[in-house]
Amino acid sequence: MGQGEVVLNYLNVHRMLSMCVVLAIKYLEDEHYGNSWYYKVMGMNDVKDFNNLEKDMLVCLAYDLYVHKDEFKSYTKELLKHA
Repeated sequence: MGQGEVVLNYLNVHRMLSMCVVLAIKYLEDEHYGNSWYYKVMGMNDVKDFNNLEKDMLVCLAYDLYVHKDEFKSYTKELLKHA
C-alpha cells in the first residue's frame, strides 16, 4: 500500500466516515468543537489517535477538502444507484 492509500474494512469504516464528517464540519463551520470533544463522540480512546487519523486523512486528501459541483453530482448519482 502506497502513501495516501487507505484500505477500508469493517474495523475502520466507522472511524473514516466519522472523520470525514468532522473534517466537513471544520471546513464549513466558523465555530466548532475541539478535538478533545470529537474523539469522545467518535468512541476513540485517545485524542492522540484522533489527531493522527485527522492528519492521515488530510494527507490522503492532499489537504483539498473542496468538492466541485460536477464531482458531487457524479458521486450522488452513483450512490443513488445503490440505494
